[in-house]
Amino acid sequence: MTRLLTFTFFIAFLTAKGQQQSLASPSIINYSMDRYLAGAQNWAIWQDTNRIMYFGNNEGLLTFNGNFWKLNQLPNRTVIRSIGADQNQRIYIGGQDEIGYFSPNKEGKLLYHSLKSLIPEKERQFGDVWNLAINNHDVFFRESNKIFLYKNKEIHVFKPRKYWTFLGELDGKVFAQDSEEGLLTYNDGYWKLLFKNQEIGNSLVTGILRYDSSTFLITTLDKGLYLYTYRDGLSVFKSTLTNKLIESNIYKALKIQNGVFAFGTTSDGIIVMNKKGDLIEHYTHSTGLQTNNVRSLFLDRDHHLWVGLDDGIDFIPFNDAIKYIYPDNAKLVTGYSALKFNDQLYFGTSNGVYSFTVNSDNKDLSKSKATFIPIKNSFGQVWNLQNINEKVFVSHDKGLFQIEGGRAISIYDSPGTWILQATTKVYPATDILMGTYTGIGHLSYSEKFINRGLLDNLNESIRFMFTDPNNQSIWASHPYRGIYNFSISPDFKSVVNLQLHTEKTGLPSYLYNYIFNIGHQIMAATKDGIYHYNSQKGRFEPDSILHPLTKGLSLQYLKQDENENIWFISEKKVGVISRLSGQLSLQYIPELDNKIVGGHESIFPYDDENIFIGANKGFIHLNYAEYRNQMVRPSVTFNNISAFGRVDSILHGGYPLAEEGFNQQAVPSLPYQLNSIHFDYASPSYGKSESLTFSYKLEGFDHDWSTWDNKYEKDYTNLSPGKYTFLVKARDEMNESPVKRYSFIISPPWYKTRIAYTLYILFTFLTIYFLMKWQKKKYQEAHAQQKYLHDLEIASSEQEIIRLKNEKLEAEVTFKDKELTAMTLHLIQRGEVLNSLKDSIKKGILKKNKDSAELDFKPLLRIIREAERTEEDWEHFSAHFNHVNAFFFEKLREEYPEITQNELKLCAYLKMNLTSKEIAQLMNITIKAVEVSRYRLRKKLQLSSDINLNNFLYNFSKTT
Repeated sequence: MTRLLTFTFFIAFLTAKGQQQSLASPSIINYSMDRYLAGAQNWAIWQDTNRIMYFGNNEGLLTFNGNFWKLNQLPNRTVIRSIGADQNQRIYIGGQDEIGYFSPNKEGKLLYHSLKSLIPEKERQFGDVWNLAINNHDVFFRESNKIFLYKNKEIHVFKPRKYWTFLGELDGKVFAQDSEEGLLTYNDGYWKLLFKNQEIGNSLVTGILRYDSSTFLITTLDKGLYLYTYRDGLSVFKSTLTNKLIESNIYKALKIQNGVFAFGTTSDGIIVMNKKGDLIEHYTHSTGLQTNNVRSLFLDRDHHLWVGLDDGIDFIPFNDAIKYIYPDNAKLVTGYSALKFNDQLYFGTSNGVYSFTVNSDNKDLSKSKATFIPIKNSFGQVWNLQNINEKVFVSHDKGLFQIEGGRAISIYDSPGTWILQATTKVYPATDILMGTYTGIGHLSYSEKFINRGLLDNLNESIRFMFTDPNNQSIWASHPYRGIYNFSISPDFKSVVNLQLHTEKTGLPSYLYNYIFNIGHQIMAATKDGIYHYNSQKGRFEPDSILHPLTKGLSLQYLKQDENENIWFISEKKVGVISRLSGQLSLQYIPELDNKIVGGHESIFPYDDENIFIGANKGFIHLNYAEYRNQMVRPSVTFNNISAFGRVDSILHGGYPLAEEGFNQQAVPSLPYQLNSIHFDYASPSYGKSESLTFSYKLEGFDHDWSTWDNKYEKDYTNLSPGKYTFLVKARDEMNESPVKRYSFIISPPWYKTRIAYTLYILFTFLTIYFLMKWQKKKYQEAHAQQKYLHDLEIASSEQEIIRLKNEKLEAEVTFKDKELTAMTLHLIQRGEVLNSLKDSIKKGILKKNKDSAELDFKPLLRIIREAERTEEDWEHFSAHFNHVNAFFFEKLREEYPEITQNELKLCAYLKMNLTSKEIAQLMNITIKAVEVSRYRLRKKLQLSSDINLNNFLYNFSKTT
């Protein structure tokens, strides 16, 4: 195994020796087709004002906003070869047999508008549109046999002599290459020749870039680079990269910044060159690209590089302040310690020490060009690199080494050295302590270093150690024991005055304490922030300045730089405590989270522009000065806003109008059935998405902002009717984005609308009206019922009264009738008596002398005659009879006006059903006279012979 690793180390050395490279390179982010779920090839790239990225993909227009990918296909579902945008941010595309543009509507949905119908009909058949160029409002599309010019809503067609092979725009001019003629420039409807193809070896032009104020840099597919000026014409650009560029075939060219150019090749990745023609960077599959076949290049608004590949998309944070150092090409080694000594940078790794010669005048050492050289004899685990007495020492798993002449020389060969520490500040130091796996060793120096062995009385593994800046005692720590303070005996044989500091002397625990010399003070990194040692009290205390910033943090490493910034590592997170705006503040570097070697943390802050940090893979280079300058506020964009319920509805498609910048123009009103809303949001801070967190709030529903988290979506369900505004913001460790907002209205259900409430009110009034009417009717009915009952009672009472009256009347009538009968009987009886008396008197007269008898009986006869006066009797009888038979006589007189008084009497007597004899007595007539009177009465009453006179008079009385 050891031989295999040695061989690998040697091969890495030979490989590195043959090719110079930059000290550090940015970390390339790969987006494979499995991630963006579209076609493999990506032919063109563009970015809008909202920082959304667009890619011309084999399957359509692919977009990316930092978190979400979307595919927008053409009507014919074909490939998009070229992309560009005009001043209105219309995204023009050239596809296969298709030209047109995408633009968002007011709802942020990206819609496609074909321009093919504007092409003259005979020219509408064409193949792939490989390039497009936009100059002000003029849009040019290149197909091999045609160039289409879209201008003023019309399309003009330009034909080549043979084939159009290139189209591009630069500084307000449009260029095109005719395969037979050469490179031409467009001028007011005409193409003017700049140079012929023979001057560039009949190669294909692949790019025209601004070289300086008067010169173009022209790239060709297989003939390298050329410079062109209007005055001097064409000339070959010669450099050390000429052969490499010719062999690699330049497919795309891009100017990154002043004096820096990037070339995408078909076989050798991306070559970055300066104005002199020197190699700056070379990105290939071995350095992180997914493939070496580059189809498109684009520089975004943050000056980072996007690469469209033959198989995927790559993001290169070219302008990033954080870069990565890989001492071996295979990226197999872990970084443990870095050191700059003279013009050499040394990197201690899990596979030995590598050196890198700094040959750049640039303050940012990451831009230096050289070759990593493995230090001979250093193979194996390196723990630490230190400069002692102007010598470079390597603390190694195999012991201790000193680097001289490009090789490591063994000084201490016992296994395991962690750290060195001079016992005094005197230069050169004569006595040096070694922290080893098994205790503290002693090195003496006199022209050379001599190993004096281990000291007695302390047999612990010592990885952290330094000399007390005040009293020359030694401080050391063990993560599982505590912090040691001790002195060395004058003969350097043993440890004396040993003290162990744990929670008994102020530390939060006896575990996980690491001792450091910060600002000439004794500081401990603990599981609860930073503590300092109070020498007067002989115990540790929370530092009055640093502990409030670090309270609750579990710290494993501290390092102070020359600007008094304190770098720290907490749970594989790198941060710095620095003085900004006059006060101390704590800042994390979130891009480095979990990239640090746990348990063997290391930071080498050479200066403000060169911070070297040991990482799981190689080293991290941080230009802290540039990092602070790049700390801009992140931004937030909505990816998708949709309402869902029984059916779904997209409210915003994620593509705001350029002139809006997503200032919402209208507030949608949603039906109550769509009262659940889904929000997708993102931050187009490419390369930093993992370090961003979001907070949101729905005004009208949430009372406070949510806690910060890294989720990119939020759902609200079953919202009540009303107006809402969704707010979302993003932040990194230092800055917070502006708040993005979206307002909407949830309409009430139909039964809660204004119309419904109007109907409710109307219905209520109608209900009240009809209820009142019903109540009134009910009252009236009740009243009528009561009245009826009352009337019934009254009627019953009246009937009772009538009955009683009738009974009384009947009683009276009966009584009167009885009286009448009695009276009649009385009259009859009196008549009979009188008749008897008369008969007796007549008999007496006959017996006596008639004259004397008449004289004697004359008074008696006068009395009888007076008694027989029928008129008075009749008046009494008539009165009684009328009382019993009301209106009987009046009725007879009305019906029969000729009836006489005697006939009335006869009728009354007949009504009373008296016999003829009785009538004769009452009327003082004979019985025969009564019969005659009856006969005459029947004639006056006009009665037929079959009608009984008595019955007629009885019934007649009933009708009266």
